[in-house]
Amino acid sequence: MAKQRLVTISLIVLTLIIGLVSCRRDEQPAGVETLKRVVAGADVFVQNFRPGAAERMGIGEPALRAVRHDLVYVSISGFGERGPYAHKRVYDPVIQALSGLASIQGGSHDRPRMLRLIVPDKLTAVTAAQAITAALFARQRSGEGQHLRLSMLDAVVACLWPEGMARHTFIGDDVGVSRPSQARDLVFETADGYMTAGTVAPREWEAFCRAVERPDWLEDRRFRSAAGMVKHADARIELMASVLSTSISARNRPAASFSATTTSSKQYSSRSEQWSSSLAASCWR
Repeated sequence: MAKQRLVTISLIVLTLIIGLVSCRRDEQPAGVETLKRVVAGADVFVQNFRPGAAERMGIGEPALRAVRHDLVYVSISGFGERGPYAHKRVYDPVIQALSGLASIQGGSHDRPRMLRLIVPDKLTAVTAAQAITAALFARQRSGEGQHLRLSMLDAVVACLWPEGMARHTFIGDDVGVSRPSQARDLVFETADGYMTAGTVAPREWEAFCRAVERPDWLEDRRFRSAAGMVKHADARIELMASVLSTSISARNRPAASFSATTTSSKQYSSRSEQWSSSLAASCWR
């Protein structure tokens, strides 16, 4: 019976609710009264029904405010409480599409791509937690509760705004701003698996070049300034890929790190030391 019951529950949901205490109540008056007794001793009430549903059930903000005057009442929706989409069903992939997140992942010349994580759901939860914390702090000062209204679409758009708007900040098409969606990712194939490595600052590039025994790359003027590192990012990443694919084994350097921010590259005395104390990198197989 237990096994049969488990297969009817999403494994993701099952993972999320581990450790939670739940109580199922219907919309009948007895169920509503039970909920109100719980709310009377609560600090925060969170509901994510579509706009208007909680009010119809008798558990809207005014009804529960009457039970506890300083309650922090949180309403989470997909698209907000007003507008043409307000009463539509919403799921994580829908928000990825409408927010532009899928387009950023795909790039300007590729089909949009969904993240294989429920990022909008989780990001909205984190945003709500921050808002709740602020509301509880305000209540400590004022003695008053608040009604927090948050939509998934707002939370995700706010998060991706810098990347999504980078190319649209200035007027004109030749502003020289590259979109993250057009940039190559930093996953490099090695002799026995894959790894990621980043050389954002000139000092990190210098450390990388010495670590892979290519001091000749230090003479390349394109990479001598932070602006040049960004402008010629594609060329820099191609150079990194060429050497990592032919001479670097992720298995032999499971904790490779190239961070040159605290250690001068001149202090490196051997290749093994270079790999253990240079730019931040991770390896996996």
